[in-house]
Amino acid sequence: MEYSGTSADPLRDRVAKIVKDMNDKQWEDIRRICNVYADLDVEVEEVSMIWIDRLGFDLHLLTLPQKEILEVRIPFPREVTDERDARSSLTYMAQVAWEVEKNYAPPEFERVKCVQK
Repeated sequence: MEYSGTSADPLRDRVAKIVKDMNDKQWEDIRRICNVYADLDVEVEEVSMIWIDRLGFDLHLLTLPQKEILEVRIPFPREVTDERDARSSLTYMAQVAWEVEKNYAPPEFERVKCVQK
Protein backbone atom coordinates (compact mmCIF):
# COMPACT_ATOMS: atom_id res chain seq x y z
CA MET A 1 0.00 0.00 0.00
CA GLU A 2 1.10 3.52 -0.75
CA TYR A 3 0.59 6.07 2.05
CA SER A 4 3.13 8.73 1.09
CA GLY A 5 0.52 10.99 -0.55
CA THR A 6 -1.93 10.86 2.35
CA SER A 7 -2.41 13.33 5.18
CA ALA A 8 -3.46 12.88 8.79
CA ASP A 9 -7.12 13.23 9.68
CA PRO A 10 -7.85 16.89 10.60
CA LEU A 11 -9.81 15.78 13.70
CA ARG A 12 -7.04 13.52 15.07
CA ASP A 13 -6.17 15.85 17.97
CA ARG A 14 -9.80 16.68 18.82
CA VAL A 15 -11.46 13.23 18.76
CA ALA A 16 -11.58 12.74 22.55
CA LYS A 17 -13.01 16.22 23.21
CA ILE A 18 -15.68 16.01 20.50
CA VAL A 19 -16.73 12.50 21.56
CA LYS A 20 -16.92 13.52 25.24
CA ASP A 21 -18.88 16.70 24.45
CA MET A 22 -21.36 14.83 22.26
CA ASN A 23 -21.93 12.07 24.82
CA ASP A 24 -22.17 14.50 27.78
CA LYS A 25 -24.02 17.46 26.24
CA GLN A 26 -25.67 16.34 22.99
CA TRP A 27 -26.71 12.78 23.83
CA GLU A 28 -30.27 13.47 22.66
CA ASP A 29 -28.93 14.56 19.27
CA ILE A 30 -26.79 11.41 19.00
CA ARG A 31 -29.82 9.25 19.80
CA ARG A 32 -31.99 11.15 17.29
CA ILE A 33 -29.34 10.88 14.56
CA CYS A 34 -29.06 7.14 15.24
CA ASN A 35 -32.84 6.67 15.07
CA VAL A 36 -33.12 8.46 11.72
CA TYR A 37 -29.85 7.77 9.88
CA ALA A 38 -29.29 4.13 10.89
CA ASP A 39 -31.53 1.49 9.30
CA LEU A 40 -32.07 -0.67 12.37
CA ASP A 41 -34.51 -3.47 12.98
CA VAL A 42 -33.95 -3.48 16.75
CA GLU A 43 -35.03 -1.24 19.61
CA VAL A 44 -32.18 0.83 21.05
CA GLU A 45 -31.86 1.49 24.78
CA GLU A 46 -28.63 3.52 24.80
CA VAL A 47 -26.42 5.20 22.21
CA SER A 48 -22.93 6.63 22.61
CA MET A 49 -20.41 8.07 20.18
CA ILE A 50 -17.10 6.23 20.25
CA TRP A 51 -15.15 7.77 17.34
CA ILE A 52 -15.25 10.63 14.86
CA ASP A 53 -13.13 11.43 11.82
CA ARG A 54 -13.40 13.58 8.72
CA LEU A 55 -15.75 11.12 6.99
CA GLY A 56 -18.21 10.33 9.80
CA PHE A 57 -18.59 8.81 13.24
CA ASP A 58 -19.07 5.49 15.01
CA LEU A 59 -21.74 4.75 17.59
CA HIS A 60 -22.16 1.96 20.11
CA LEU A 61 -25.78 0.89 20.59
CA LEU A 62 -27.22 -1.17 23.42
CA THR A 63 -30.27 -3.01 22.10
CA LEU A 64 -33.48 -4.07 23.79
CA PRO A 65 -34.42 -6.66 24.90
CA GLN A 66 -31.32 -8.63 23.82
CA LYS A 67 -28.85 -6.29 25.55
CA GLU A 68 -26.47 -6.68 22.61
CA ILE A 69 -23.88 -4.05 21.77
CA LEU A 70 -23.84 -3.08 18.09
CA GLU A 71 -21.56 -0.68 16.29
CA VAL A 72 -22.89 1.63 13.59
CA ARG A 73 -20.92 3.89 11.24
CA ILE A 74 -22.75 7.03 10.10
CA PRO A 75 -21.11 9.10 7.36
CA PHE A 76 -21.16 12.88 7.22
CA PRO A 77 -23.06 14.41 4.28
CA ARG A 78 -19.64 15.58 3.05
CA GLU A 79 -16.06 15.34 4.25
CA VAL A 80 -15.31 17.77 7.12
CA THR A 81 -12.12 19.80 7.34
CA ASP A 82 -11.81 20.73 11.03
CA GLU A 83 -13.53 20.59 14.43
CA ARG A 84 -15.85 23.49 13.67
CA ASP A 85 -16.91 21.86 10.42
CA ALA A 86 -17.53 18.53 12.19
CA ARG A 87 -19.67 20.16 14.89
CA SER A 88 -21.58 22.07 12.22
CA SER A 89 -22.28 18.84 10.31
CA LEU A 90 -23.44 17.12 13.51
CA THR A 91 -25.77 20.05 14.26
CA TYR A 92 -27.14 19.92 10.71
CA MET A 93 -27.71 16.15 10.93
CA ALA A 94 -29.44 16.55 14.31
CA GLN A 95 -31.73 19.23 12.88
CA VAL A 96 -32.63 17.07 9.87
CA ALA A 97 -33.28 14.11 12.20
CA TRP A 98 -35.51 16.27 14.42
CA GLU A 99 -37.51 17.40 11.37
CA VAL A 100 -37.92 13.80 10.21
CA GLU A 101 -39.06 12.65 13.67
CA LYS A 102 -41.58 15.49 13.96
CA ASN A 103 -42.81 15.21 10.34
CA TYR A 104 -41.94 18.87 10.09
CA ALA A 105 -42.33 20.71 6.81
CA PRO A 106 -41.13 24.31 6.69
CA PRO A 107 -43.90 26.86 6.13
CA GLU A 108 -44.28 28.59 2.82
CA PHE A 109 -42.95 32.12 2.87
CA GLU A 110 -42.56 34.95 0.43
CA ARG A 111 -39.04 35.93 -0.54
CA VAL A 112 -37.96 39.56 -0.59
CA LYS A 113 -38.00 40.85 -4.16
CA CYS A 114 -35.99 44.06 -3.91
CA VAL A 115 -33.54 45.82 -1.65
CA GLN A 116 -33.32 49.58 -1.19
CA LYS A 117 -30.13 51.27 -2.23
